[in-house]
Order: sequence, then C-alpha cells, then structure tokens
Amino acid sequence: SLQLHSSYAESLYSIGQFSEIGIAAPKVIMSAKSIGDKLPAYLTLIKAVAAQKKVAEAMQIGLKILDELGESFSTSSKTKEELLGIVFHTKRQIEGMTKDQFMEWKTMENPDKIAAMKILIELLAYIDFLEEVLVISLLTRMIHLTLTYGICEASS
Repeated sequence: SLQLHSSYAESLYSIGQFSEIGIAAPKVIMSAKSIGDKLPAYLTLIKAVAAQKKVAEAMQIGLKILDELGESFSTSSKTKEELLGIVFHTKRQIEGMTKDQFMEWKTMENPDKIAAMKILIELLAYIDFLEEVLVISLLTRMIHLTLTYGICEASS
C-alpha cells in the first residue's frame, strides 16, 4: 500500500498535479516506518513544491528532513572566513588521494546517511536559487558523509 501511494505521488508529479502531491506524499510519510519507505515521498514532495516556484519552502522541507536524519544545518550566516575554513578543511581531507583510493572506498551502508545524501543531491538541483553559504555547506557535508560513511550512488 505504501509503495502504491508513493508511486501515485510520483505519477502526480510526472503529470504536473503538484498540489495533489501535498495530500498524497504526507500519507506515505506518516504511515511509513523506515526512511527507505519515506524517501521517495519526501523527494517527490520537495520536487513538487519547487516546481510550484516555492524553492525556499522546498529547501525548508529538505533541511527539516536532513535534521531528522541527524544532518542539521545552521541557518545563521557564516562569515566568508568560516566558509573558507570549511572548504580548506574538506580539501585537506581529500588532498593527495589517488583515483584508485577513491575507487576502493567503502560502500555507504547506513540507510539514514544514504537518505541524507539523496536529499542533499535533490537540494543542490536548485543551486541557482541558493545562497552561497548553503551551497558550500551542502557540498562539504556530502563530501564529509562520503569520507565518513563511504560511497553511495549519490556520492558521484
């Protein structure tokens, strides 16, 4: 039944019935027990809200989901120096790694972290609408998740 409702929400998206997704997707989200069952509905909901030119609302939905997955983002402004510090720290973590080392990286297995990566990828689809601070935060978080938990489809 959950998969059917989730597929229904996805089909509504594909035919442009975005407002109806706001009814269908929450039914899946409220009934599902695992993040794996909720994720397709979450992603469809984010896309549908953004498709209605409500990108800020779609971002808030995505950030709330990330918070539930243990990947919180501060909405307070960071200084350029703080952002550069994050970027340089991330760069140092991967500097000197060869292509072969990346290819041998462990596979991400934690379902919450895989879900977080998929949400991060979806949010980055709206990069033209995002503040520089959030773009850098999303990208560096993806790199840190990959380095800590391993590679998943969204890592590439």
